[in-house]
Amino acid sequence: MPEEKNFQNIDTILQHISSLLAKESDQLLLEQFGIGYAQYRVLILLKLDKPMIQMKLAQDLLQSEPSVSRQMKLLESKLLITRYLDPINKKVRCVCLTQLGFRLISSAKILIVRRNLKLLEDINKRSKIQLVTSLNTLSDLVLKNNL
Repeated sequence: MPEEKNFQNIDTILQHISSLLAKESDQLLLEQFGIGYAQYRVLILLKLDKPMIQMKLAQDLLQSEPSVSRQMKLLESKLLITRYLDPINKKVRCVCLTQLGFRLISSAKILIVRRNLKLLEDINKRSKIQLVTSLNTLSDLVLKNNL
């Protein structure tokens, strides 16, 4: 089927777009806030689930614990997070956002949204809505099927 051939490399296309957007976001965030996209992702996760165990953070980000630990040190040095030992289990390190971290997330989100709007400004409104709807549907299907 010729139609199916058009969709065979959808994973490659999505990965390529994701990589380009992450690279651009990384540059924007470094210039404006002195943190990279990887650190921004850490902050976003902490905003969603606070406080969080550092080991779970590494699992959720699909990164090694040493990699996440390095990011934690950077974020802590910038006063964006605090880390402390779990009072019950002293072997576990917990992480939470500071007020400065919350403010940075808000400012960074605005910066990224502006970039995204600029990126899509040449696409008509109907196509934008269709694109977002299709991407959300695909995301739901992938999550549902654990691909």
